[in-house]
Amino acid sequence: MNPFVMALAKLDLFENMTLRELESIFRSSNAAIFTYKPNETIKFRGEECNELLILLMGEIETRMQNEAGKVVIIENIKAPYVLASAFLFSSKNVYPVDVVAKSEVKLISILKEKVIEICQSNQKFLLNFLRNMGDRISILSEKLYLLSLSDLKERIARYLLTISRGEEKFKIPITKEELSKILGVTRPSLSRTFSELTKEGIIEQIRSEIIIRDIERLKKLIKE
Repeated sequence: MNPFVMALAKLDLFENMTLRELESIFRSSNAAIFTYKPNETIKFRGEECNELLILLMGEIETRMQNEAGKVVIIENIKAPYVLASAFLFSSKNVYPVDVVAKSEVKLISILKEKVIEICQSNQKFLLNFLRNMGDRISILSEKLYLLSLSDLKERIARYLLTISRGEEKFKIPITKEELSKILGVTRPSLSRTFSELTKEGIIEQIRSEIIIRDIERLKKLIKE
């Protein structure tokens, strides 16, 4: 059994598929495997998206940079993960962000033409692929909405309620520095607002762990 097939089996893109089906897809896809070093740019914003990329190993970061040089982190992604599925068949099929390796990264690349062939021959893959595209668009829309909010407390409240998944106690999966870039604010502003929420008794911070002390007040920070 190809070791990459075992990694692919963990992805929602191949849900409800047998290992034999996965191995057949991998073999017929003429997939290429690429390795990148930390801080190496994998794809540039505006570069044509003509292949399905699957992150097999490592962690990447997607980011945008304006003309003034300010960098906004859009997302931190850990393997396994399907990249840019929503843009592969877009009429403007270009990467909307820079994709940068945060650690050593290993990627599988399947050309667009081969993806079409797989969709035509395997209905389970087709349905999984369409669902994956829809899910990615929903997640990206939520992130863009967070950036559009002028109230930092509301942005933080939405972020915390999203990643808590209904739990009272949870860990923030990224550093405060990374979160400040995602929310488009400075690190001091982010820390100051977290401190305000703590003093108000809405949350409690224990290093990277967050405890929601008053979920109703946290929800009220979100303006409908």
